[in-house]
Amino acid sequence: MIDDLLNDNRNAKRRIQASNDMLKTAKAAKIMALVAATVGDGSGGITSYHFMSGERAYVNVHVKDLNGFKDERLATILTGFEYLGPDDTTTEDNAAYFIRSIRFKFKFPETDWGVTPDVYVTVEAKIKNDSETCERVVVGMTDPKPQPIYKLVCGDEVQPEPAPVALPLSDFQ
Repeated sequence: MIDDLLNDNRNAKRRIQASNDMLKTAKAAKIMALVAATVGDGSGGITSYHFMSGERAYVNVHVKDLNGFKDERLATILTGFEYLGPDDTTTEDNAAYFIRSIRFKFKFPETDWGVTPDVYVTVEAKIKNDSETCERVVVGMTDPKPQPIYKLVCGDEVQPEPAPVALPLSDFQ
């Protein structure tokens, strides 16, 4: 039992060391510099917080009072994180609250003792409830207690062009 506790303690120290080493890299410095530049003094409706858990760093950026998803503040932030080359990007809507979460995962090299530190950045974009370009649409109801299921529909988003339809030449003769 004492050996297990000592191993747990050694592993915890290794994870902390991996986190500290990761935070000293140029890649992590660029991520944190982008967050600091984005948030500024917080007066632009953008706030952030971050925390460490084991060998992972979590950064949350909140952008409030958006008229739509093409807002310049949001576009600048997303372009910045894309430029840094995330290993994975996912998007999830919480339409009930007019929020879209964009998550970026940045992987770092595995350490000598097998720990892979990561930085997870979540950008939460909060659309104004009275937005002229976005609305919350009911797309269904839950069971057994009926609660609305919402979808965000925004007119300012780029809609994919429909695929061209191939018509037989005989239609033009």
